[in-house]
Amino acid sequence: MWIYQKQLEFPVNITMPDLRIAKALMAQYGGPDSELGAGMRYLTQRFSMPDDRLRATLNDIGTEEIAHWEMIGTMILQSMEGATLSELEAAGLLGYYTMHGKGVYPADPNGVPFTASYIASTGDPLADIAEDMAAEQKARATYEEAVVLADCDRLSGAASRLYYAVFHAVSALLIHDSHPVKSHKGAFVAFCQHYVNAGILPREMGRLFSQLETMRENSDYNCVYEVSKEELLDQLAPAKEMIDNIVFVPEVGKLYYGQVVRILPIGAFVDLVPGKDGMIHISKLENRRVEKVEDVLNEGDYTWVKVTEIDDRGRVNLSRKDALKEREKMGFRD
Repeated sequence: MWIYQKQLEFPVNITMPDLRIAKALMAQYGGPDSELGAGMRYLTQRFSMPDDRLRATLNDIGTEEIAHWEMIGTMILQSMEGATLSELEAAGLLGYYTMHGKGVYPADPNGVPFTASYIASTGDPLADIAEDMAAEQKARATYEEAVVLADCDRLSGAASRLYYAVFHAVSALLIHDSHPVKSHKGAFVAFCQHYVNAGILPREMGRLFSQLETMRENSDYNCVYEVSKEELLDQLAPAKEMIDNIVFVPEVGKLYYGQVVRILPIGAFVDLVPGKDGMIHISKLENRRVEKVEDVLNEGDYTWVKVTEIDDRGRVNLSRKDALKEREKMGFRD
């Protein structure tokens, strides 16, 4: 059961109607990768999920997608307001107008009506969740194409894409570690709780995530706000670094240069990237017997390491002596 608040999730107030925008947005309203398709997909798949937690998660996400669908419909309606027949014909919407007037109807920009065949539901939880992840990517791609086709402000579009790039990296991390979330705010709260506040990832990442979300909300929903080029460029490099760190997967046999973050009697932990570490066993520090780890490394030192193994629990084993040996063959003297 739902409790419906009689207002949009975010206010929509288009003061300059544009039929190009209306036509482009129809892909998100009634196309195969639309908000309607996404919402129905989640709400249908929830029934076959193996536990209440997953069912509740898909129910919440599906509900939010329907809220997005309501916003898209409002945007289409406002973008067509006051259009003449000649303008509708020039925009390729005369056929749509003949069938539906200026009403909002679930069809794609070519007039093809929405159909239940767009909804993927196999009854297999893993297959359905994989389909959901692919659908989210398709929905983002469709929205980006709509922005380009409508020739809207490119900086605003870039701000939105930059936020979503970070958001989906964070969401993938949360899902991988069994922390499913229900909303954008939930993703931020869970990310800070499980990673930033826990000291696994730096606080700068939490601040950047928050700044990008604010920039996206302002650029998407605040009609008097304009993203400046300087503001956007300042966020590009930190966002890329954050994404690279989150999705980073060490490769066996590769060399990395990292910081020693913890010393134990049996070895040293080295951060390959912030939040992703591995351990050098004391026997892998030097090509000689080492009595104490501190005789070679201390916390805060930087060193080259080679990934020698990733066990079935995801623990990364490192070797300093193998890394130095390989670098020596390449002509480096560390």
